[in-house]
Amino acid sequence: KDSSSSGTKEDENEMAPQAYGPTPTAGQMAYYKQELAGFVHFGVNTYTGKQWGDGTEDPDIFNPTNLDTDQWIEIFKNAGFKRVLLTAKHHDGFNLYPTEVTSHSVASSSWKDGKGDVLKEFSESCKKYDMDMGVYLSPWDQNIPCYSTDVAPDYNDVYVKQIEEIFKNYGGKDGKIVEFWMDGACGKTDTRPKYDIERWWKTLFKLNPDIVFQQNYGAPLRWVGNEKGYASEESWQTMNKEYVWNLYDSQGKEDKAYLHKGEPYVEGKAPSERNADVWSIPEVDVSIRAGWFYDSKQSPKSGKELAEIYFTSVGRGSPLLLNIPPNKEGKFDDKDIASMQSFRKILDNTFAVDYAKHATIESDASRGTKGLFKAENVLDDNYDTYWTLNDEQTKGSFTVTFDKPVYMDVIELQEYIPLGQRISSFKTEVMVNGKWQSFGDGKTIGYKRLIKGAPVTAEKVRVTITGAYAVPLINNFGVYKADKSIEEKTGSSVPGKIEAESFSSKKGNVFSEKKAPDNGYNLGGIKTGDYTIYKGVNFDVMPTSFSVCYAGEKNSSVVLRLDSADGPVIATATVKATGSYGSDSYSVADFDVTYSGVISGKHDLYLCLTAGINIDYFELSCKDMFEFDMSSVTVRKGDEIKVDVIRKNPSDSEVSVTVETSPGNAVHGKDYLDITETLVFKSGETRKSVTIKTVKNSEKGELLRFIVALKKPVGGYVLPSTLLTVTIED
Repeated sequence: KDSSSSGTKEDENEMAPQAYGPTPTAGQMAYYKQELAGFVHFGVNTYTGKQWGDGTEDPDIFNPTNLDTDQWIEIFKNAGFKRVLLTAKHHDGFNLYPTEVTSHSVASSSWKDGKGDVLKEFSESCKKYDMDMGVYLSPWDQNIPCYSTDVAPDYNDVYVKQIEEIFKNYGGKDGKIVEFWMDGACGKTDTRPKYDIERWWKTLFKLNPDIVFQQNYGAPLRWVGNEKGYASEESWQTMNKEYVWNLYDSQGKEDKAYLHKGEPYVEGKAPSERNADVWSIPEVDVSIRAGWFYDSKQSPKSGKELAEIYFTSVGRGSPLLLNIPPNKEGKFDDKDIASMQSFRKILDNTFAVDYAKHATIESDASRGTKGLFKAENVLDDNYDTYWTLNDEQTKGSFTVTFDKPVYMDVIELQEYIPLGQRISSFKTEVMVNGKWQSFGDGKTIGYKRLIKGAPVTAEKVRVTITGAYAVPLINNFGVYKADKSIEEKTGSSVPGKIEAESFSSKKGNVFSEKKAPDNGYNLGGIKTGDYTIYKGVNFDVMPTSFSVCYAGEKNSSVVLRLDSADGPVIATATVKATGSYGSDSYSVADFDVTYSGVISGKHDLYLCLTAGINIDYFELSCKDMFEFDMSSVTVRKGDEIKVDVIRKNPSDSEVSVTVETSPGNAVHGKDYLDITETLVFKSGETRKSVTIKTVKNSEKGELLRFIVALKKPVGGYVLPSTLLTVTIED
């Protein structure tokens, strides 16, 4: 498909476009197509309760009583994963196989009388289940004496010997190791050995020319810049190797923001300007639990949460590397397994039917005149056929028409990246009842882009490429209906606050005006008999109380009804005059919900009004709602802060909620200490506190953030938006 440099422009447009900028290797393309990789963190940390060991651990504490690597691989395989990596050695220096370079390994433990080999059992399980195998080998080794500038032998000789040992003695499907992880965490720059990274890379390529490996200096894979499970909305798979290499080599630093987003190749840039020159995949790594190693106090992410991560990783063009830590027995926890099964079910339900397969398609233009690059190519099942335009055309669109309207909420796009990444912006639209409306837009597409919006019944879908650095290529298009559990919610939710002026429709001349507290908007112009409608409100739980924030010169009443203006009464608020309509006169009045049944799912709410007041908002609440006393806080490295958890509308019962940290671009163990702490509220108690600790280290750079969440309420409720963002500054 290479185009010739001779002949007319018309002739060239009958051939495939030339490759643009850096392009992916065969190994990188294989990983893209696999999409999902498993990670297994196992070692002495499993038995100490730490996430980062320090190298002083006694090897004898490693004692899995029921190691079952078959179970690990089977769980991943059943969930659709195509490769799995194991931590052969973490930063503490303990090896899961009997290496020749040190005695700090399973050989020095009493497990299987010192004859055990976790890596071997893992390798055999990968072969048994036809699973590709990968290995994590931490360069940072806090146990081996030669991890120092002045202790022989040269640590690079030791590290290369371990690489060669592993490739010689272990392998998964086809006897190969397809991925190798070299974590960026390291010792102090003034005492640790100088890494000979070029030598490591040459060794890996010699052992497997199609290998992909992770390092942040222009390697085939790079860290995505966070451990939370998301790639950038604008995610370039290309970067400038010299920039990241020199940053590390001269300063020992990494640019997390650059690793997250990457950089496009731009043809025609001056040689003196930085430009992308290498293809490096921003691999999204995340753990099913808050920590990477097993902690019984932590709970796994739900199948729904994992599915959402799929959309923010694979759905933004990056493979997903998901960690499941085995417990002390050496097995996956039943709760983690249940989450994986739920995750697979959600994805299967979502992508079971592609409504575009039986649709027709037309484009505003296509390349050449022979139909080799027609729009129909995006609907076939051939990865290597695509729709594209004539050279120098960087904008264009295609429209897909269904034979009958379809209920959908997911659009899938794929860019043909074997010829380079080009597309910088796009938009999608749907035709509903004969009218076009926006569905979602974005920046990059890359290997795959998933756009999930509110469900609609669409007659057509239109995709427009609005920006590209070279002629765009699209090789696949799909339309799906997401599983109910991951549908985009429309409207407001209960429990929760609803702004009165955010009505969907109304009866009467009520209007939005800016007279509410803090210069906000309110509902004004109210006459007796008016009502406002709030469509598609999600009832997650049955509310018990109804609050109204209002101001007015007369006593008045507000009746909240279900699904119609004369529907069942949910609650009635009889309010007293506040004295004026001014923004400083607003008051909140609370009332009981009087509806006797159970309300669940989506409903329309009718706020039936009486003259004499303006309304800022109304709120439906339940008993024992948990929230933080703040939504964000900034701290310095090494600080401790106390965070209060508030219990609203307390009942007489004992209730509890768990506080759990999770990483953003801050790394647990390195930048902050993980916590998983359950708070028990006895009858009458409304406030509890937890202590959050950050780590004082010498690294300088960007602001770091991590998340504190409320989870697993027992007897109470946590609003989905209840998160505390902690920012760490130098």
